[in-house]
Amino acid sequence: MAVVIFMEFLDTTIINTAVPSIAKDFAISPVLLKYAVASYYVSLAVFIPISGWCADRFGTKKTLLISLGIFTLASLGCGLSHNIILLTIMRFIQGIGGALMNPVARIVILKLFDRSELVKVQSVIFTPAMLGFVLGPFLGGVICSYLSWHWIFFINVPVGVIILGFVAKYIIQYVEEKRQEFDIPGFIMVGISLVLFTFAVQMLGHYDFVDRWVVYASGIVSIFLFIMLLFHCAFKKTAVFDFSLMRIKSFKLSIFMNGIFFAVNTAVAFLLPLMYQASFNYTPAVSGLLTLPIACGFITARSSARRFIERYGFKKMLLINMILCMIWLYAIANISIHSDIIYIIVVEFLFGVSVVMVGSSLGALTYMDLKSNEMSKGTAIDITMRQFSASMGVGISAFILNTLISNFGLSLYNVDAKIYHISFYVFIVLIAVNLSLASRLKGNAGAVKCEAKA
Repeated sequence: MAVVIFMEFLDTTIINTAVPSIAKDFAISPVLLKYAVASYYVSLAVFIPISGWCADRFGTKKTLLISLGIFTLASLGCGLSHNIILLTIMRFIQGIGGALMNPVARIVILKLFDRSELVKVQSVIFTPAMLGFVLGPFLGGVICSYLSWHWIFFINVPVGVIILGFVAKYIIQYVEEKRQEFDIPGFIMVGISLVLFTFAVQMLGHYDFVDRWVVYASGIVSIFLFIMLLFHCAFKKTAVFDFSLMRIKSFKLSIFMNGIFFAVNTAVAFLLPLMYQASFNYTPAVSGLLTLPIACGFITARSSARRFIERYGFKKMLLINMILCMIWLYAIANISIHSDIIYIIVVEFLFGVSVVMVGSSLGALTYMDLKSNEMSKGTAIDITMRQFSASMGVGISAFILNTLISNFGLSLYNVDAKIYHISFYVFIVLIAVNLSLASRLKGNAGAVKCEAKA
């Protein structure tokens, strides 16, 4: 199960360092790779909410086998892709597999072990799994430098086949006797609205590909469908989302803050390797190494986050670390080709530390005021919002780059990296929006318990 989760974590980050190499091979602007990057997140957002239902309906073992099969075959398809359209489609299909793999692997763990063992078990499972986030940018860079970008996807194939064999042999099939009705209309509305809204955001400024009225119409239809979804969920007991949870202030604010937070982090992960390779002309391997300190900060601080939350409380932790995130991101926005390597390592590492402090605080606060029977419903909203926001982060960063190129004559390839610096400044403003939301929390928000679900 650790390897299953590792594979899904790895694939959310490994493509970022490979973007310039793929763009060069396809003879397109690196900005257009946003479609392939965002399609994976959109697919996760659409299909993660039904993962629990699939596990209950078809059983954990069967669902894992199907999802691993989809993920492995789609990885092969990604590696064989010869244009942006095919790669985007294959990444979306790969996301379907990933959307089922990760949650169902967690369900298997919950079925296998008692609650008293979960803390110990999760450290065993998630420590190697979290290496996916750390190794993703570095592996992507090394593979692109010494093999070719195709191998960032091909490496999933032998691993996927081996894990399929282990799942078939060792994992027990659990089927829920009492099955919940599947909300087909709600799922369809969620899927279409998320896909159309993402399409509208991604196509802003690309009216040479698609007529602007098609883009506008997609945005309007997506909003209309979302409003319909709100009414649908309000009157259906087994709806795909329980939006009544938004009446809980800590949950509502955490969901919005998490959305902005994930958009910013995904944008930084997209922009930073692009700046290193396109502006500074570093190799993918060097670019991967230079982005590694953020992930190292993430891993280093994760174990101590809970102690700080228990000592200072959620509001203080969020306010302090969001301010620190703004400071470190400003420092990142001032990285130039002449910057000292120690400076780059330190500011990126500190950014990673502050990011995990904010992420752990929000991940816990989201669930603090929910009742036990509301946890799974809250999880569906939370995880969907995280993945959708990640796709928006890529879309917004690409829109900023396009705007600066077309309206201000900036270039992705200028050694001054001004286009990237301005983009980072925009995301500092988004963190400031999060800061204002955090200030609305009560001083004792989430103080009931700090046994966090981060």
